[in-house]
Amino acid sequence: MRPLKNLLLNILGWAVPAAAWLYLQAVGRTTRCDVSRAPSLRGKDRTGVIYAFWHGRQFYLVWAYRGRPVSILVSRSRDGAIISRVIRALGMDTVRGSSSRGGARALIELKRLLASGRSIGITPDGPKGPRGRVNPGAIYLARKTGRPIIPVAYSAARRLVFRGWDEYWVPLPFGRAAVAEGAPVTVGRNDDIAAKTEELRQALDRVAAAADARVSMPEEGLSGSMVFWLYTAGMLLFSPVVLAGIFLRYPGTFVRHFSRGLAMRFGSYPGKVSREGKRVWVHASSLGECRASAPLIRALREAFPDAVVIFSCTTFSGIAEAGRLGLGDHRVYAPLDIPWAVSRSLNWADPDLLVLLESELWPNWIRLAKSRGAAVGIVNGRISDRSAARYAKVRRLTRVWLGNVDFVCAREDGDAERYVSIGVPRERVAVTGNLKYDVVPEGRPPSSAWAGEGPVWVAGSIREGEAEMLLSAYFEIRREVPRLKLVLAPRHLDSRGEIFANIRNGSARTELRSRLLDPGPGRRPREWDILIWDTFGDLAEAYAAASAVFIGGSLVPKGGQNPIEPAWQSKPLLFGPSMENFREPARLLLEAGGAVQVRDGAALTREAAALLKDPAGAELMGRKARECVEGFSGRATRAALAVLEGYLRA
Repeated sequence: MRPLKNLLLNILGWAVPAAAWLYLQAVGRTTRCDVSRAPSLRGKDRTGVIYAFWHGRQFYLVWAYRGRPVSILVSRSRDGAIISRVIRALGMDTVRGSSSRGGARALIELKRLLASGRSIGITPDGPKGPRGRVNPGAIYLARKTGRPIIPVAYSAARRLVFRGWDEYWVPLPFGRAAVAEGAPVTVGRNDDIAAKTEELRQALDRVAAAADARVSMPEEGLSGSMVFWLYTAGMLLFSPVVLAGIFLRYPGTFVRHFSRGLAMRFGSYPGKVSREGKRVWVHASSLGECRASAPLIRALREAFPDAVVIFSCTTFSGIAEAGRLGLGDHRVYAPLDIPWAVSRSLNWADPDLLVLLESELWPNWIRLAKSRGAAVGIVNGRISDRSAARYAKVRRLTRVWLGNVDFVCAREDGDAERYVSIGVPRERVAVTGNLKYDVVPEGRPPSSAWAGEGPVWVAGSIREGEAEMLLSAYFEIRREVPRLKLVLAPRHLDSRGEIFANIRNGSARTELRSRLLDPGPGRRPREWDILIWDTFGDLAEAYAAASAVFIGGSLVPKGGQNPIEPAWQSKPLLFGPSMENFREPARLLLEAGGAVQVRDGAALTREAAALLKDPAGAELMGRKARECVEGFSGRATRAALAVLEGYLRA
């Protein structure tokens, strides 16, 4: 009988772990799980730590931490052998031993593993209880090795509970689960063991309660994992179509901006980021946001001189400007918002804080940064009425990833309300002001010698549909102001064809800014009446020569462009009805008498003519525009920095 019994035990010794492994696979692959990592541990800080969890709540954790460099302490009992085989099948190791059997040898092995950088997992109330009481073994181990203890718990909405000493939980398939990590418990050499044991017990109870609370929250719409899966699938499916459309419509812009730094866009970055000091990743979309971030980054440098600042942008002009302004220790292109590209970039940067400017709401970037323990915030936050309306239609989806945003520093009250309307919790949103008020022109004023004699009307960052109205106004005004010159600076250089198409043949001498700078060997720059500003990053030089400035994107429904830069140069401003993107500065400039708002092309012609025929009145209006923006300089930077400090000093 004994040989038969041994054979049956051997069969069960393999069959039970195989069944347990298959069941765990079924549970893991059908469970919607919400994972909350320890907020102050990321990257290399996660190696060589002690994970502690209650004995009755370990089943699902084996799946949640599968494949990680973790060794689990398992008793030398028959049940321990089954558990050990399941754990090894999921890519982790075990150390066999407990307080009642093989403890000394296990302790030596655990210390060796921690010293080598491998993490370990311990059930402080195992192997035999009592349930919920911490044995001091983990505390002694932490004191001997100096490694932190991370309390961990899982909860499951659908589960079986076996009524043993530990009330062992086994989750059911097709349910909801949550895994929560608490703040590290550290044990110094002189700390009281009993006090630290009680601290760990309380920490384990807190994370268990937190996990229970997460699974008890009512679900709305699709699960979080499904939202991100659908978003990523959509990115992969439609991105090639969108990029092809951009290339066909704006080939020059596409080649200049997207093709550069292609490896970085897929998460491959040169050099190494120092792990000394806090690491802050600041991301701006393009040139304007890059300049807006400059005052904040400089203030951040002064407050945290040891911090490492990574600056990213999506456009070549933004990267070039960041280099000119000296923004950040590393200046890189932002990764595409696909999980593997974002993960590679986060492995490289390992940020403590991710700061996104204005409306850069990238779901995978936000989610993955947060899952690594980084704080995530939006600074100079703005969102247009049109964008808010679109997000509001899928609010049940947007709140899934916007719930990972720790703070929003909104520019205006309206922006704050719109962020709340699309899913950011109200308590995380504050109005700190517009950073673009704080962008003070540096150095000597740009030269205006290139403009020659006579009044100059500059139209900056114009959009499709505006060139025709501006040219019509120009030819009308030139009847009364014969020496008037017009500078047209298109938002997208590929729209130069529209401008040329609207200029009457032979009615005005037309030139490109690029040819003015480089007329060619042996040639002198040509005289011009209309100058198409086809260079990037130097619009300030156009504003320097202006007698009056029109703000583009405002006569068509595009939300308007930034009026603050020409206001700093004491220029009188004209803009159309669509200034949603800069509603507050537009309102203040109008109230201060530094700007005039027009309804249409006819009103533009009338108001521009009045300004250009009255140099003294235009100069007075320009001074009022300058005084308006000076009154707010520095406030937004100080308010935003105060928010960031709360996360960097934590």
